Amino acid sequence: MLGPALTLASLVAGIDQVVKYLVLRALIGTPSGFTLIPGVDIALVWNRGLVFAFLASPSALARWAFVLLALVLVSALVAWLVWVRRPGLGLALGLIVGGALGNVVDRVIYGAVVDYIDLYSGESHWPAFNLADVAILSGVGFLIIDSLLLRPLGRAGRAQPSG
Repeated sequence: MLGPALTLASLVAGIDQVVKYLVLRALIGTPSGFTLIPGVDIALVWNRGLVFAFLASPSALARWAFVLLALVLVSALVAWLVWVRRPGLGLALGLIVGGALGNVVDRVIYGAVVDYIDLYSGESHWPAFNLADVAILSGVGFLIIDSLLLRPLGRAGRAQPSG
């Protein structure tokens, strides 16, 4: 599953970067973005933290620590992929790796992650996010489903025969 998962990861990271480029071109210099549909705005937010701006810091040390942390996690997931035999698990890990790499590219280039999707209802807003975040969350969701719906796994990631 290594090849297909890494292909998926590359596609996710590439599409994420293209969308971010287009959003930056459209939003740089605009004060507040625009409404895509009611309840969904496209607005530029620079995320200098982790998930939902947790541990946000303007320091260069934090920036590079987050890059290093992400690369270590991506490396661990890729090492796991070497042993994966189930397509669902490969899909999940490919989405997570691709999303993480998309956000790492932002940190390296801009010093922060480019978030642009703003969901809201009335005055209540969800923290801004991007396509890479959607891929990561979807991958984690598939990972949870995969772990809950399948029998315990053997060493090579194959379902064990029952009984």
